[in-house]
Amino acid sequence: MKKALLLIAVALCGAAPAAGQGYVMFRDGDATHGRVRSVRIEQAGFFKAGGEWVEGPRRLALVKVYSHGGRRSETTGYDADGAVRDIRVHTFYEDGKQAEAAHFDGGRNLLSRTVYSRDGNESHTFGADGRVRQRVVLVRAPGGQQIVERRTYDGDGALLGCDSNTRDGHTSVWSTYDAAGRLSEKRVHHLNYGGAHRSEYYTYNADGSVAEVRRAESDAGAEQSASATADGRGEPKRKHSERREYDAQRNLIKHTDYRWNRATGEMEPFGVSYHEIIYF
Repeated sequence: MKKALLLIAVALCGAAPAAGQGYVMFRDGDATHGRVRSVRIEQAGFFKAGGEWVEGPRRLALVKVYSHGGRRSETTGYDADGAVRDIRVHTFYEDGKQAEAAHFDGGRNLLSRTVYSRDGNESHTFGADGRVRQRVVLVRAPGGQQIVERRTYDGDGALLGCDSNTRDGHTSVWSTYDAAGRLSEKRVHHLNYGGAHRSEYYTYNADGSVAEVRRAESDAGAEQSASATADGRGEPKRKHSERREYDAQRNLIKHTDYRWNRATGEMEPFGVSYHEIIYF
């Protein structure tokens, strides 16, 4: 185990930017952008007092620290009792593409490690024993920009499933198939660049019938969003809405979650997270 940690530490040091290189402002798969030094997230729930919803005490949920060049981040997640739940370390290439991701438990024992190819078209996930657990391959359309297929294999090379993408100028449709070629999910995103966002999400039963449908909408600034989930017959199951606040750099600083109370038919505050962001 010590040897595995040492190898990862060496790899992370090798990914550090040389003196004089610019800061990586945008990182694939990262929730923040810009010259971020750290992010501290605290969460709180809500309870009713005197007929009014009151925010409960906050607890530390996550701390994320970035390197000076923005090419490495270390995220520590915390349980409700304050104990460290897990640690995730990400490194990025100079153009912001992912280079490596390592996942540790609360005692810093390696759980898994994912290595990405330089072009971003392939990744290998290794277990703590160093064996390949999963391989993902991206297939792009001519020109190399649009991803048309995402194939997932197990450690022995057997196909686990495939995600395919089609576009017609108005919508982007992602369909997920299992190893037998059965459709299990479909995500339909309506393309409205610079405007409001609208999507539908479908899940399917083994016989091909629709299991659930979720419809989601958000405003152009991604400050308010709402979704509703129904079963295959169209009967409502869940409703959810969010409100988001951003700082001047457009990084999230507050996120409030609302859930539907089926008994009362009302949307009720469920939880809130506060993101304290410190910049270099």
